[in-house]
Amino acid sequence: MGWRSIIIGQHAKITHSAHMMVVQTKDGINEIPMDDIAKVLVETTQAMISSDFMSACLQRNIKVIFVDRKYQPIGETVGYQPVARDYELLERQFLWPSERREQLWTRITHAKIESQIKVARLNGCPVQELESELEAIGTVPCQVDTLNNKN
Repeated sequence: MGWRSIIIGQHAKITHSAHMMVVQTKDGINEIPMDDIAKVLVETTQAMISSDFMSACLQRNIKVIFVDRKYQPIGETVGYQPVARDYELLERQFLWPSERREQLWTRITHAKIESQIKVARLNGCPVQELESELEAIGTVPCQVDTLNNKN
């Protein structure tokens, strides 16, 4: 699953080669691993994109977004097939024991409230109610083996 957002803002030729996105511009050639990419924003009408690159994006569930001359989004790619890895991950999570799900939800809620307290303090807002909620939740011991278990 990628994490990079790539923005194409100038005249470019975009191709795919050896699991890499290849971007040729007047400034040179850049290569980006396809597995690192989450989305590509094409904000120029001067980009030439190969069908091989588009196919590679669709296979990896990389979203390609196109904008018009006013930089307003006008379309995006959507593949026909869901990504099998995401589906399998969801399927496994549905099978987790309820105790495990409750521990994870408690940890997530705890972390969110902690973040809210930090933001409230930075903005000079009162945090007593949030701290009370945090105390009410308590802490859930994290068993790394349990959380990282693939079942």
